[in-house]
Amino acid sequence: KAVRAISEDEEMARIIGIDTNKIIGYVFFIGSAIAGFTGILVGFDVGIEPNMGLNLLLKGVIASIVGGIGNIYGGVLGAFLLGFVENLGIWKISGEWKDAISFALLIVFLIFRPRGIMNK
Repeated sequence: KAVRAISEDEEMARIIGIDTNKIIGYVFFIGSAIAGFTGILVGFDVGIEPNMGLNLLLKGVIASIVGGIGNIYGGVLGAFLLGFVENLGIWKISGEWKDAISFALLIVFLIFRPRGIMNK
């Protein structure tokens, strides 16, 4: 009941005497424990390697740098630009060059526009 009260109106829940910080901490702990346990179970099924997801992580970093660090809309715009440039690039050359095209875009932006498209 306390979690539902906090989700409806946190300030009112605090006024009626619910320790909102403690309840939020418990909910965060339970959610994190479930996510961790689920990750372990998925790891048994899929197999875990040290470099899992590294390519996606690097694409996300490139998109955020191209868009502008600290700007959410810039990150979205950077992701669209990265996807567009990658797909336009592999249209003419082999798909094996997709990652090289991404890093070439990163280098171009770091040289000519180091703060990104939508800098602060």
